[in-house]
Amino acid sequence: MNWMWRFVMISAFAMPQLMMGAVPPSLLKSYQRSSSDVLVVKVGWVHQYRIRHNRLLVKARVKVLATERSSRRIRRGQWITIRYRTSSRLPRGTFGGSPIPLLHKGHVYRAYLKHLRHSRTYAPHAGSKSFKFLY
Repeated sequence: MNWMWRFVMISAFAMPQLMMGAVPPSLLKSYQRSSSDVLVVKVGWVHQYRIRHNRLLVKARVKVLATERSSRRIRRGQWITIRYRTSSRLPRGTFGGSPIPLLHKGHVYRAYLKHLRHSRTYAPHAGSKSFKFLY
């Protein structure tokens, strides 16, 4: 009976957190530290494709201005492609983590990325903290 009481108590505290889907900021910071590619990039162009009502597929072509860390030997001046899915907005009354921000043409960002296997594209690695606007 003791194990049953523990299960009920753990479920009561853990389920709301799991249902909200929010990722703690400390975990996002650890994703930033562990990302394989940290680059300063300038956005050349961005295409947004609407998948569903508020879901977007974003494809951006960016120029690398500086490399802080790179697993694929990315160099300054190279062009890379970034793809990811995000929400244009959260539905009213919905709780959860922030969506990955949209990139804007001509802006410069510090990007925390991961390489997608069997492709030449990259994806955000740290969720809503994957792109830090610089200027």
